[in-house]
Amino acid sequence: MYTGRRQQELEPALEGCRFRVNSERGVIRMTGSVRRDPQSDLAIAILARIDGVKAIHPNLSAVRCDRRAENI
Repeated sequence: MYTGRRQQELEPALEGCRFRVNSERGVIRMTGSVRRDPQSDLAIAILARIDGVKAIHPNLSAVRCDRRAENI
């Protein structure tokens, strides 16, 4: 079985996204950037499917074509 990070890497819909994932005692903290807002939902859903995950704390930015970032 792949780790959550590897599952994210293998997901074609997350192409162009960058994530940093840390976990401790079932609590996942994820930072990074996505190109489209729905990608953050997908990234979170992938991590939520992992056995033992109790909580996910995302801090993701949506990077637009003009390279500005917005917190989502």
